[in-house]
Amino acid sequence: MPEPLLPPIPPYTKQHLPTERVTIPMVFPVINPTRWRSSYNEDWGSHRHTGCDLIAPKLSPVVAPFAGVLGFKPQTFWIVREDGWGCLGTHLNDDTPGTNDNKAHLDFMFAPNLVPGERVREGQLIGYVGDSGDADGPHLHFELHGPEGMRDPAPSLKVARRLRAPLPLLPPEPNRLEGCVRRFAAKTRRLTVLPLTEPRYKTLVLSETALAQLGGEAGLAALERSRVVSLTVEKQRVERATLVPAGARSATESGQPLVRLSGSSLSPDATLTRCATAELAQFTKLSSPRWIRTGSMALGPLRMRGTKLKQAAILGLSGAPASLFSQEVVQEALRYSGFTRFGGAVGSGRIILILADG
Repeated sequence: MPEPLLPPIPPYTKQHLPTERVTIPMVFPVINPTRWRSSYNEDWGSHRHTGCDLIAPKLSPVVAPFAGVLGFKPQTFWIVREDGWGCLGTHLNDDTPGTNDNKAHLDFMFAPNLVPGERVREGQLIGYVGDSGDADGPHLHFELHGPEGMRDPAPSLKVARRLRAPLPLLPPEPNRLEGCVRRFAAKTRRLTVLPLTEPRYKTLVLSETALAQLGGEAGLAALERSRVVSLTVEKQRVERATLVPAGARSATESGQPLVRLSGSSLSPDATLTRCATAELAQFTKLSSPRWIRTGSMALGPLRMRGTKLKQAAILGLSGAPASLFSQEVVQEALRYSGFTRFGGAVGSGRIILILADG
């Protein structure tokens, strides 16, 4: 379990807050129509307002405005980037849907796959707008914190990129549902799942094939509550099912681990890594002396014969036999990475599988 991340502490003061103008690239943290204005540093009588209030319908999805390490507690979340910039959001939903009871399960406050101390991606679902605490209506109170203290989030919010929906963990496919298992009835094979897209339980019937793909009754019983499953659903029946690799819960920016592959043909430590090339380059072979190797990962300039790569991923395994890259493994890697082409090469005793978008 990752170490918990302590939250930034906003000042409760009548003194003026820092007014230095900064713009941090981000996505807008609330999906659905939103009303807001710059209320940072306003005099609210007993204190200065420390953020902007983003007014939106109750249970509107809240997403990570940028990638970073996540922390959360009831009603509140915070994300801190590697460069020290971070954000805090509060007043997440604490009501059972359709009520105002202040007794909601955390499933209706936060995304079900969150783990404190893990990395989250930009655009990943964090939770849902509510009116918890001392809020006088549904909204997200949003703060921006820097290495030298608070800053007005309004300039960043004004130019933030808008999303239509939280970003999925895996590339979208027809009839795919991503969610976390909440209940399984063995006699009827009924599976209750909380999707990563809405705070509403769904009950589906598992086919025998899908049940086996999830490890049977024992496998389902052993699942962590935060582990994501990917289900292919047709008419309320799950025809296929896979466990989303644990690494996909914390997929990150270019150059960081994207997803951990599973399968009998792969080494247990096989890690797929996405690398974004700053410039398009064309080479005829892999130049092994210039590769950086860390454990089973290999990072470096990506070179395929006659191909200019915009972005690519590599899977490098020391001493791996050429037969490692069966068609099944290649298709699994392509599906998880979202890339469309592949090629193979040998360099200094390493077999490299390259996945690429041209």
